Amino acid sequence: MIDLTLEKPITLTEATKIIPAVDGRRRHPSAVWRDCKKGVKIGEQRIRLEFLRIGRRIVTTREALNRFFQRLAEADVAQSDAEEPAAVPTCDTTMRKPTRRDRDVTGAIQRMEALAIGV
Repeated sequence: MIDLTLEKPITLTEATKIIPAVDGRRRHPSAVWRDCKKGVKIGEQRIRLEFLRIGRRIVTTREALNRFFQRLAEADVAQSDAEEPAAVPTCDTTMRKPTRRDRDVTGAIQRMEALAIGV
């Protein structure tokens, strides 16, 4: 819970400048707002960023960001500990082979020509 007597409020735009950029791209303020409203679902758990509404402004704090990221990391560890080891992936039999794809494309073109749609 945010305690304004101990923590300094920052806007969501200011929060985006604190959050490290990933692949050279900063988070958008709407993504931070989504973290506040919807949160991040990890397993059965939903983790939200703490925020306050001060008048028309939505604010959070550096400390709230730290708590949010800490809870995300802890949930990731708990989720990975709870999961069973992944099974060896099997071949996906729903994929078409290139020859089958070519036949399907040829058939589609023939049906379009028969309907006088043209290609």
